[in-house]
Amino acid sequence: MKQKIDINLFEMVTSIANIVNILDYSANIHQEQVAYISFRIAKGFELNSKEREELILAAIIHDIGAFSFEDKLEVLDFDTSGMLKHSEIGAALLAESKFFSRISKIIKYHHLDWNHGENTNLAGIELPLSSQILHLADKISILIESEENILNQADEIIKKIKINSAKKFNPQLVKVFLELAEREEFWLSSVTPDLIKRVLAEEIKQNRISLDIDELLDLSKIFSRIIDFRSPFTLTHSRGVAIVAEKLAELIGWSDYECKKMRIAGYFHDLGKLAVPTEILEKPGKLSEEEFNIIRSHTFYTYYVLDPIESLSDIKEWAAFHHERLDGKGYPFRHDKKEMSEGSRIMAVSDVFTALSEDRPYRKGMEKDKVLEIIKSMVEDNKLDGRIVAILIDNYEQVNLLRKDAQENAVKEYQELF
Repeated sequence: MKQKIDINLFEMVTSIANIVNILDYSANIHQEQVAYISFRIAKGFELNSKEREELILAAIIHDIGAFSFEDKLEVLDFDTSGMLKHSEIGAALLAESKFFSRISKIIKYHHLDWNHGENTNLAGIELPLSSQILHLADKISILIESEENILNQADEIIKKIKINSAKKFNPQLVKVFLELAEREEFWLSSVTPDLIKRVLAEEIKQNRISLDIDELLDLSKIFSRIIDFRSPFTLTHSRGVAIVAEKLAELIGWSDYECKKMRIAGYFHDLGKLAVPTEILEKPGKLSEEEFNIIRSHTFYTYYVLDPIESLSDIKEWAAFHHERLDGKGYPFRHDKKEMSEGSRIMAVSDVFTALSEDRPYRKGMEKDKVLEIIKSMVEDNKLDGRIVAILIDNYEQVNLLRKDAQENAVKEYQELF
C-alpha cells in the first residue's frame, strides 16, 4: 500500500496568493477579498457547498497568470474585460491537474462581461456561473479603496455596479449583491483580513486531499510551470534542478520514495520567485543592490509558502535552503554545515549546476570545463558539499543529459501553451 501525504489545498493556494500580492502592494488583500465577496454572493445565490468551495479556491488564485507589471495594471482596471491573456494562461497552467482542472475553467472566463446574456454561450461553451460570480466580485474589490473608510464608499460602489448590470454583470447576481450591500456588516467584513481568512478557512476546512508520492509529484510539476513559465529567463530552470537533484539523490543511495520527494523539492524550490517582478528576472545585466535584495528574498518566500504544510517539512527545507552555504554565508537563514541536511546540500549543488549549464536568453550554457571549474572552487571555498560534487563529476554526462532532456520537454510544453 502506497504511503499517503495529506495536503490542505486551501493553505497552499492562500500562501501562493500572498506571495503574488507581494509583487504589488496596491493589490493589498485583493485575492482573498475577491474570494470572500464571491463566497457571500454564491451563498446568497444558493450555490451548493462543493460549488462554493471550488469558487473560493479559484478566486484566491484567479490572477495566477498575471506575470508582468503590465498584467497587474490590467488586473486592477475596472473597465478591463474579455478573454484576457492572463486569464487564459492561468487556466492553461492549472488545467492538466486533476485537482485544479475544474477551477481552471472558472478562472479562464472570469473577465468576460455578461453583455445582456450574449456571453453565456461562447462557441458552444457555456459560461460557468462561478466565472460570472468571480467577475462581479473581482470588480467590486477593484472599486474598494483600502485607505478610505469602506462605509463612505459603499454608495458609489453600488451605483457603479447598478449602472453596469446586464452589461458587465449578470443581473441576477447583481440583485444578490445589492441585498448584501444593504448591510454594513458585509462591507466591514470585506475589508477585515483576519475575518476573511477565518470565514474562508471555515467554509472549506474539509478541503484536505491525501496523495501518494506520484500524485504529489504531478501536483508539484503544475506549480513548477507556474513558477518557470512567467518568463523565458526562468522557463526551464525548476525542471532542470528537479531532475538533477533526483538523480544525485539516487546516486547517493536514497530510496525511490525519497528520490521522488527530492524531485518534488526541486519543482518547489523557486516558488518564492513569484514575489520577484519579471522585470528583475529578465534583466540581462548586473543587478543593482536593491534588485539583488529582492532576488535574495525568494528562498524565504519558498519557505513561507510550504511552512504551513506539516507533511512537507523535509521537502520545505530541501527546497528553501538551496542558497545556503556550508560556510554560513548563504541566504536567507545563514545556515552553516551543521544546519544543512544532506537533502539541502544536494539541492544547493543541483541549483548551481543547473544555473551554470542551462541556456539563458542572454547567454549559452557553460561548457563542462567551466562548470566544473566554478563548482570545484565553491567546494574549496567551503560553500558546496565536496562529496556530492564528486558524485556529480563522476556521473557528469549522465546527469547533464537528463537535465537537457527535462528542459527540452519544458520548452515544448511552454510552446504548446503560449
